[in-house]
Amino acid sequence: MLLVGDFVSATVLYYSYCESLALDLLIGPLARHLHLYSAHKHCSRTVSGIVGRADVLASVLFLLSFLSYIRSVSASRMADEFPPTVSVLSLALSLLLGTCAMLVKETGVTVFGVCVLYDFLVLCLMESLNDCHIWLCFHSRHLSHSRLKELVRISSPFVKRACVISLHVTVIMFFRLWLMGGSMPLFSEQDNPASFSPYLLTRFLTYCYLLAFNAWLLLAPIVLCYDWQVGSIPLVESLWDGRNIASLTLALVMLALILNCVTCLQKMKGKEVLVGMLFLVFPFIPASNLFFRVGFVVAERVLYMPSMGYCVLVVHGLNRLYSVVSRWGAAALTVSMLVVLLLFSWKTVQQNEIWLSREALFRSGIQTLPHNAKVHYNYANFLKDRGRNQEAIYHYKTALRLYPRHASALNNLGTLTHQAEEAEVYYRRALNINPQHNRALFNLGNLLK
Repeated sequence: MLLVGDFVSATVLYYSYCESLALDLLIGPLARHLHLYSAHKHCSRTVSGIVGRADVLASVLFLLSFLSYIRSVSASRMADEFPPTVSVLSLALSLLLGTCAMLVKETGVTVFGVCVLYDFLVLCLMESLNDCHIWLCFHSRHLSHSRLKELVRISSPFVKRACVISLHVTVIMFFRLWLMGGSMPLFSEQDNPASFSPYLLTRFLTYCYLLAFNAWLLLAPIVLCYDWQVGSIPLVESLWDGRNIASLTLALVMLALILNCVTCLQKMKGKEVLVGMLFLVFPFIPASNLFFRVGFVVAERVLYMPSMGYCVLVVHGLNRLYSVVSRWGAAALTVSMLVVLLLFSWKTVQQNEIWLSREALFRSGIQTLPHNAKVHYNYANFLKDRGRNQEAIYHYKTALRLYPRHASALNNLGTLTHQAEEAEVYYRRALNINPQHNRALFNLGNLLK
């Protein structure tokens, strides 16, 4: 019930976020934002699993922090400077909520980047540069000393806020690192195979494809699994791999969206695409392997926060289509949108049923990703706990066939065999792979005593 409450809170806050930014003026489009966000199938992984509580709570704090930041900045246009800070309390509250979001989930820290860029690009440039005096200062080709001083004076309110946030982020990042013992988490090759590849080209191509794969999960969440580790997505090792087409397509789409944002900034109107891009890209950066190695290949729950930007972009695109099609075309779009929402809702309910029991969850993994060694290992553990040893042995051996270096599968297989010599072989193989494997050391010691 707590997870459901957090999810409802996130949905209500998303409504407030769309409303406060005036992304749409009509109730219909605003409702489409809300329905698409709440019905999307990625919610199953986030809400059904207890681990997803961190993602939902971080999203709630993310939105609260952003809304508090917006309230701290003057909504009225100033005649000769960027909008000043009108509420230090709201700014301090935004910093506190953003810090809490980061402590709940690392991706929460990206709210500060979203706040600063939204402040500069939308509140300062798009809503303040309409003033001729400010516009001349920013677009003058030759900045004289007096004009440079004027530019500093004009931008000082924003610069002060940006400096405060930058200093705050630096402090809390060092604090977070201190909490983790002064080092980043350590992961194994089976957690994130691409990051352990010795070839730079393989890492680059695979990371690019994973970005496209995550984008496809947002657009069409058809194939979903609770665990995408250990061979779920083979490495992209060649430029001639057909999956590079997906990476190239995503790059072209993102380039088109960026050019649209630049055009909007030049015309000083139409902020929907810009806002959508900020909320889509920034929350996903920590999961992109761009700055540090992450402990997963794909994780559906990390798409919960970026989906806010995705919904803004999709609904904005629909609104643009509504404005250019005929009456019958608008009716067809409405029906299509309703069908998509119904399909998302039906798939979400169907996906939730998978999380009702361990057996249903683990069996669904085998049905979805039969080439994933981790799902066979997990299902074998479940079967072992239920006393179904022969079935467990089959799935342990399947996991080893798919990933021969799975030390835990070797150890557990040794516990199920009835021959001491065979069990010893399994334990020693597990220790050859991982000499610090505690269970294999314990089991081998018991066997030899």
